[in-house]
Amino acid sequence: MKRLHLILAATALFLYGTGSACTNFIVTRGASTDGSVMVSYAADSHQLYGALYHTPAGKYRSGTMLPVCEWDTGRYLGDIPQVQRTYSTVGNMNEHSLIIGELMPDKELYSKQLKYWTGVATVSADNDAGSGYSAAIGSLSQSVALIKGESYVISFKAKGASVAVSCGDFSTTQSLASGYQRYTFKFTFNGTGVFMLSGTATVCDIQLERGTIATDWKPSILDNDKSMAGFQAINYIASAIKDGSVDILGGLILANMIQLGNYKDGKMQKVTAGVSGIYNDDDDVAFWAGGKLEQAIMTVMKFRNDPNYQPTDAEWANMANFVATHGGDVFLKGYVYALGGFFRGRVETSV
Repeated sequence: MKRLHLILAATALFLYGTGSACTNFIVTRGASTDGSVMVSYAADSHQLYGALYHTPAGKYRSGTMLPVCEWDTGRYLGDIPQVQRTYSTVGNMNEHSLIIGELMPDKELYSKQLKYWTGVATVSADNDAGSGYSAAIGSLSQSVALIKGESYVISFKAKGASVAVSCGDFSTTQSLASGYQRYTFKFTFNGTGVFMLSGTATVCDIQLERGTIATDWKPSILDNDKSMAGFQAINYIASAIKDGSVDILGGLILANMIQLGNYKDGKMQKVTAGVSGIYNDDDDVAFWAGGKLEQAIMTVMKFRNDPNYQPTDAEWANMANFVATHGGDVFLKGYVYALGGFFRGRVETSV
């Protein structure tokens, strides 16, 4: 267990340096040496000190209100309806191992609008949607990989005239009301893997799940390049620390990964460049500069998903300025200066 603690500490050092936000670590069964699943939450503050609080389980009458207070100061904020049953908790975890972490405001929850969809729709901010957005549709479709003969359930909120829903050989048409209502459709999948919504409607909180029970809508971390890049970076660095080694043979250095940046007094204040020898496929990052490893990974993801992608200055701020992959692809934000040489293939410029 001591070795795992060291891995986590080193991962935090390389990825975040002296961060200004609270830190969550999730260690899955496959990542720990003894098969344990662990979650940690740290308040990265010199004014907050660790403590574990126990709250016993309870049952409450209907109509009971729960006072809400600010975590750090204890300042009273108001009351909300109390659920009728609560479970025993220690810290942020209840007796069923459900735990609450923290997501800082600068963390993206969702992918680019309609990223995986094709068709006609207008996306707008919507306070009645769980995601904060809804789509006024004509027709939207998405390719899905489902298992034939398995049960699935589609759920979404919608309002308008009507909406037609189809997936594989399942199809139905639903009349709608002027206000949002939630609809669920259960089916056994057969046919081709195309999920489609069409009609004159505004829809939100769309979810397709395996099984027969429609759960509440929730964001998926697998649906976001920035989150995926962060987890992949943690994976690579943890692998380099856990399984890798460094040898210096005269003037030759043998290592899995080298990270460069503002390293001072035994702490990496900020990672700005690096070299990685971890090679699972051609999209893996080999060299990067002008950002962290997770930003380099996200740069590759952005262009891999859309070769014609044109990032804005704001998007470049969350990407690495230079990345070269093991497959030979190069992505850079700046200019190329050369005394000579050859370009082969197609060269395009907006100048």
